[in-house]
Amino acid sequence: MPEITTTQLIVRCRLPPRVAIATSVFVLGVAAIAGAVVHALSATPVWYVVAWSIPGVLVGGTIGTRVSKYVPSEVMEPVLGVVFAVVGVVVLATEFVACGDLGAVSNASCVNSVHARPTIIRRGSVLVIVHGKQ
Repeated sequence: MPEITTTQLIVRCRLPPRVAIATSVFVLGVAAIAGAVVHALSATPVWYVVAWSIPGVLVGGTIGTRVSKYVPSEVMEPVLGVVFAVVGVVVLATEFVACGDLGAVSNASCVNSVHARPTIIRRGSVLVIVHGKQ
């Protein structure tokens, strides 16, 4: 989601990359906080993922804001394009390997796949979308 938002803000709205990234991170932060609250209230969070994510976000955010002060916009745009392309390739490759499309793993391990059919469950006043087996 932030890759698409950032790209659209830079290309269509002609915003400078720093403003587009800041806007995208703000929107992502609000969505992540809302999603985390709903998930924590309606499901069982995977706490080790939370524990490993927090330091990465803090370190990455700190380094990113400091580096962006010294990198000109003309350099930042192509670098963002390369980073987004690499992230996309990694996500697609991980999905194909996890789902067994490349023969590496059986389809039984494809729990959070785009191939798995989502199920909508109502828990109180919250609708939860669950992927995979119940």
